[in-house]
Amino acid sequence: GGKSLVAEVLLLRRLLAGGAQAKALFLVPYKADVAQKGVRLRKLLRGTHMRVADYAGPLGAYPVPPRANLLVATLEKGAGVVQSLAEQGRLHEIVAVVADEIHLVGDTSRGASLERLLAKMRLLAIAAASPRATQAD
Repeated sequence: GGKSLVAEVLLLRRLLAGGAQAKALFLVPYKADVAQKGVRLRKLLRGTHMRVADYAGPLGAYPVPPRANLLVATLEKGAGVVQSLAEQGRLHEIVAVVADEIHLVGDTSRGASLERLLAKMRLLAIAAASPRATQAD
């Protein structure tokens, strides 16, 4: 729909402006959505230096490859991507996140996974932005 198209355009603008190491996370609720969205986004990025990586079921590499820019993931795999980047101190590489089908927050089957992931990302972003205490040797 129109909202998804606007989200894609804004995500791609942030990604293209972010440089070679920039990453964007496109979250979708189901494995089949990852394949479908991945194909569409690969077509949109044809001719650019940006690479799309799918994260669903057995797909997706950890740690996240530096050359992967647009990560299309199920909610569970998205949580793995965020955790992996955080553990490596690379969370700052994420320049945009789109949660497609955000109305699922209230859904009894998928809503909890989406809420948990969004809350985790918010907490990690706050922690990354806060000044760290330094220790004297």
